[in-house]
Amino acid sequence: MQVYITEKPSVAKALADYFNKNGANFKKTPSSYLDSSQHGVITWAVGHLLYLNTPEQYNPELKSWNIATLPIVPTNFVFKKTVYANKKDRFKSIQQLIKDATTIIHVGDPDREGQYLVDELIEEANCTVKRMLLNALDDASIQSALETLQDNTAFKGLSKAAQLRSEIDWLLGMNLTRYFTLKARDGGYTTIMKVGRVKAPTLNLVAERYADYKNHVVTKYQVIRPLIVYEHGELELQPKPDTHFDLGMQADLKAKELTQQQVIIDTYEKKVISTPITELYSLDTLQIDCNKKLSISPKETLAIAQSLYEKKLTSYPRSDCKYLPTSQFNAANGIIDSINQTKLLEIEIPHIIDTPLPYNDSKISAHHAIVPTGIIDAIDTLTDKEKAVYTLIIKKYASMFLPPYECLEVSVDFHNQQNETFKATQKALVNYGYKRLYDPDMTEIKSPMLLDQNTIFIGEIGNTYTISQVNVVCRETKPPKLFTEGTLIKAMSSISTDDKELQSIIKEAKGIGTPATRATIIDELLAENLITHLEKSLIPTPSGLALLSVLPDRLKKADFTAQMEKRLTEIIAEPEKSRKLLEDTLTFIKIIMQDTSISMNNQDVLCPKCNTGYLHLKQFKKESKTYQYYRCNNDSCSMIFPAIKGNAHIVQCPSCHKGFMVSRMNKKTGDIFYACSNYSDTGCKKIMSEKEFLKY
Repeated sequence: MQVYITEKPSVAKALADYFNKNGANFKKTPSSYLDSSQHGVITWAVGHLLYLNTPEQYNPELKSWNIATLPIVPTNFVFKKTVYANKKDRFKSIQQLIKDATTIIHVGDPDREGQYLVDELIEEANCTVKRMLLNALDDASIQSALETLQDNTAFKGLSKAAQLRSEIDWLLGMNLTRYFTLKARDGGYTTIMKVGRVKAPTLNLVAERYADYKNHVVTKYQVIRPLIVYEHGELELQPKPDTHFDLGMQADLKAKELTQQQVIIDTYEKKVISTPITELYSLDTLQIDCNKKLSISPKETLAIAQSLYEKKLTSYPRSDCKYLPTSQFNAANGIIDSINQTKLLEIEIPHIIDTPLPYNDSKISAHHAIVPTGIIDAIDTLTDKEKAVYTLIIKKYASMFLPPYECLEVSVDFHNQQNETFKATQKALVNYGYKRLYDPDMTEIKSPMLLDQNTIFIGEIGNTYTISQVNVVCRETKPPKLFTEGTLIKAMSSISTDDKELQSIIKEAKGIGTPATRATIIDELLAENLITHLEKSLIPTPSGLALLSVLPDRLKKADFTAQMEKRLTEIIAEPEKSRKLLEDTLTFIKIIMQDTSISMNNQDVLCPKCNTGYLHLKQFKKESKTYQYYRCNNDSCSMIFPAIKGNAHIVQCPSCHKGFMVSRMNKKTGDIFYACSNYSDTGCKKIMSEKEFLKY
C-alpha cells in the first residue's frame, strides 16, 4: 500500500483532487483519502503531532521553579516526546497506515521544519520512503513534484538539523526563562522573563531603536537654496557640501552674498532612469506591505496567506524567496488571463514574450516567491481582508509584466567665481509603467517633484546663469522612527553584526528567525509584556528593559543565532556533530548562571510614603488560595498596599491626607475593610468598605 503523508489536510485534499482528475477514485474517510482499487492512501498531520516533554514530565518535582534545580537537561541528551492530547487519534491513525505501508511518500512542507515534522512520524517505518517537494497546490505544481520524487534518506541531515534546533531552543528556553524569571521575582517583577535565541535579539532591536528615539535631541538649523531662472521655470541649487547653519544671521548673510552672483555649468547629464520590477513577494516583504498598506499584523498576514494557499489561489506562503524558476514562465500568460478575469485590478494585463527579471534560477531556494496560481474558483469566498491581501499578491505578480517605471533625470554641477560648487537635479516622467497598478489616477505625476519633459532644464557646459534669489530654509533633525510590527519584521530579516564572518552567515540565513516564525516571536513578546504598542509603534516595557540589562551581549545580538545557524548547516552534512552542539549549548547556559552579579530591581512604582523605595508585588498562600499585595522594598518603610487586578491600588486617606488606606480584616466576620495607615501615629480612624475603596 502506498501512503502519502502531508503536513496539512488542505494538501491532502489537493492531492486527492489531482489524482481523481487523472482516473483515481480517492474517497474521504474521517482520517484519510482512500482509493481501495489502487491500494493508495493520502493522510495528513495537523502541524506537529508531537512536542518535546516538559521538565515536569521527566520529573514531577521540576514543576516548581527553583534555581537549585537548574540547569534542567534530559539524561544523556535523550529528549522524549509526547503526542498532543488533542491529536492522539490522528497520530494513532497515521501510525496504523505506516505499519501497513509498502511505500511512503513524504509530502511535508518543502523546508527544514516540514521535513522534520513528517520524519518524526515515520521513524519506525520499515518500507521505502520517497520525498515529494510541493511548492503550490495547482495541478501543474503537483504533477511536477510527482515527476521529481527523491529518496527521503537524502534529506536525513535536514531533518536532524531541525530536530537539533528544537532541542537547543528547549534547553535555552526552559533553563534561561526559569533562571531570569526567578531572578526578576527576587527584584519585585512578576512578568515571565521568556528568553530565546531569537526573542532576545528581537527585543534588543526594539529597545535600541526606542533609546535612540527617546535620546534624540532636536537640533534646528538652516540651509540655503539658490535659484536660477531658465526658460521654463526655476532651478534650485544645493551647495556642495550642504552647509548646516546655526540659527542666527549666518545663513541670511550667505544668502545675501550669493544673490546676483554668476554660476557656470561644469557638468550636464541627461538620462532615462528605468526601474523595472526585479523581485516578487517573500513572506516577510508581504507582511511588511500588508502592515504598511492594509494595517494587518504580520501574524494575521501569515494566517491569510496560508488560507489563500489552502484555497489554491496562491503558492506556498512560508517562503523567504523573491524569485521564480524560469520553468514557470510558460504558465505566465495563463495566470495573467485568470488575473484579468477577476476584475480586481484597475487595468488589463497584456500577454508578454520576454522573460521578466524575477525569473531567476540562480536565486531559487527551497521555495519560490509567493505568486498566484491562476486558479480563481474560490475568489467569491474570500473575506475583505483575504481579498485585499490577494490583490496585493496579484498586483506584485502582474507588475513584472508591465513596462518599467521610467523618468528622465537631469543632473547639473555648477561653480561660482569663488570656486564654490553647487548641484541640481530634475526629473520628468517618461513612462508610468507598472505604477499604474498602484496609482491608477497617476497622482504622483502631479507632484511638483515630477516635471513635464518639455519643461525640464537644458544646458551646456560653460553656460552662465545668475542667481536670482537665495531661499533660507529652516529645518530640524528627526529622531529615528520607532518600529512597527511590519518594519520590525524587516529589521529581523536584515539584522547585522560587526563580525564579518557571522554577517555573511546572517545574510545567507536571511536574518534571525524564519518567515514563518518572525510574526509569532513579535506576538509572543507582546503577550509576555516585554514589548508593547505605542499607537502603531512598538516600544520596550520596563520588564523588557530589565531583562535586557542582565542578558549577556552575545545573546542580545544576532551573533549567537548566526553561530547556531552555521553549526546547524554543518549538521545537515555531518549529523554526527549533533551531540557536540548540545554540549556547547549547555556550557553556554551554565556560564550565564554562574554570573553572581545578575540582579533586577523593579523601579516601576515609587513608594508614595517614603519616596525612596519601590513597590514590589508579593504573594502568599493560605488554604490553597493565593493572596497578592504590594510592599515597599525599603526595609525602613515596608509599606503595604492592596493589589487590585495585578496593580497597586494607592488611595491617600481622604480624612488626614497623610496616611494611606490599607486592608484590614474583621476578626469576627472575616470581611475586608480599609483603614488609614496613620492610625498608630496620629490616631486617624478613617475606614472604608471595599466597595467605597474601589471607587478611588
